[in-house]
Amino acid sequence: MRVLVLGAYGLIGNNVVRAALAANWEVVAFERRSRRKAGLQGLPVEISPGTPSDPDALSRSMAGCDVVFHTLAYNPPNGLRTPQRLVEAREHVTRVLRAAGHARIGRLVYTSAACTIGGADSPGQLPDEWNRYRLGSIPHPFWDAKLLQEEAVLAFGREKLIPVIVVNPAEVLGPNDFDLQAARPLIDIARRGRRQYLPGTASIADAEDVAQGHLKAATLGRPGERYILAGHNLTRREIAATMAYASKRPAPDRPADLHRLERLARFSERVSCLGQPDRLFPLTYQVAAALLPGWYDSSKARQELEYTNRPLLDTCRATLGWLASVRMLR
Repeated sequence: MRVLVLGAYGLIGNNVVRAALAANWEVVAFERRSRRKAGLQGLPVEISPGTPSDPDALSRSMAGCDVVFHTLAYNPPNGLRTPQRLVEAREHVTRVLRAAGHARIGRLVYTSAACTIGGADSPGQLPDEWNRYRLGSIPHPFWDAKLLQEEAVLAFGREKLIPVIVVNPAEVLGPNDFDLQAARPLIDIARRGRRQYLPGTASIADAEDVAQGHLKAATLGRPGERYILAGHNLTRREIAATMAYASKRPAPDRPADLHRLERLARFSERVSCLGQPDRLFPLTYQVAAALLPGWYDSSKARQELEYTNRPLLDTCRATLGWLASVRMLR
């Protein structure tokens, strides 16, 4: 089977590349020409350089592929200029879908996010694939951008009669995080320790388990369906404590004042992005996410995709081992 991975340098995409190679699939890795290729060095992959804004490069990369894994979805760089960010999200996904239609791919597995699921129907119930986030519910463009892209992908599958499967990962942690975004809290705890933790709840999954979920979606997933690839539903204090235990550091014991942090983050964002509207500023998203319920029901993926989760402590230890190997814990 010949597969294309869009976003092969990212945490999920890089682990999808490795899982596909382990399954003896032929892998084409699409990445920006400007990106470092450390994450692909030594791997028997065909590198197809390009950018998501180049439709010709996308079409060339997709030609002859049985499956396209689209892990390169647009993410707003900050919480400002929401209307512009939503236009950018639509343009990004439209270019990819046009290329997919032109190349006549066999199947598209699209990496969305669990945030498009929305809240549960009743108290005490975990949200599942029947639930859907309502546009405009959260004053940050990340949520709306994710939902608009996901809906465009599903509509494309219905209109073009191309099998489309959407996977919705929750928070992800694991080795091969060359951007060091997901691993940042673990790095901070391992290097210096941390006294404060964010209140709230989250579902955190191992990147390798999520990658296996992608491969199973390509072979077992039903077209037009969404599959939540969540992890262990824990409090953020429990997650921080597990990271600290794996790092041999004291567990954080002071809850942060989220509402105060939210005000500070919004002010800092406006100052930091003044004159630099596309500057990356993830803190406002992180605080907004911490203010929301973060648990999900992955029963559908477990039943239909044979999805599993390894213990979080194992994930933390494996990630720390990888970080040490790339000298990121000094």
